[in-house]
Amino acid sequence: MACSLKVLVNVSNEMKEMLTDEEIQSLKVEEGIEKHKKILQKVYAIACQGIISEGDPDGVLFHAVDYIKEQAMDFEDAQAYKGYGFGATKPDEIKEEILSWNREQSMNFIRLLGEFEKLAKQKGFKKLTELFTSSMTKDGQIPEMQFQYPVSIYELRKALDAIDGVFTYGQSMIFYDKDNGAAKPYIPVDVINAAVERPEDFLILEVYYD
Repeated sequence: MACSLKVLVNVSNEMKEMLTDEEIQSLKVEEGIEKHKKILQKVYAIACQGIISEGDPDGVLFHAVDYIKEQAMDFEDAQAYKGYGFGATKPDEIKEEILSWNREQSMNFIRLLGEFEKLAKQKGFKKLTELFTSSMTKDGQIPEMQFQYPVSIYELRKALDAIDGVFTYGQSMIFYDKDNGAAKPYIPVDVINAAVERPEDFLILEVYYD
């Protein structure tokens, strides 16, 4: 099953190498975007390839992802879709997305726990511990197959891994920390602060993997 991966990337180095500060500021208006579109497309391609290539054995995503397709959201789509694209071209929107990123990751876990609580009530249990205890087999195991998507052990494990700061197969959001060679579900506080000050340093894109 193909998965999509929403990725936050710091592109400040690439932007500063190809554009002046004045030109970067001009990207807030359509005229500036059109004038420097080829450069934006180049920066976008570099960022996409940086993620896609992490599917190689030496990449930080290799042990979590079997194969990253050589596909990513088109530049035009990233610019058009809400929550994606360059912070230089839509600073308020990308800043808002970054500020809500960690909460969205945490709420995913909280919502999932709520679904398990609903399941417990449906089966006549007052506590989650009672639900899981009742699911144990004679040999003391809790078979994963007893919990079906979306209320599944697999989904719970993904959500817990995100809270633990570990990227695993099936998650849908990461901060790609290329300077430290790491993929992080949560965005570090210093990066959030940097995004608030300079949203133009960041890009949100999407790649696809099996």
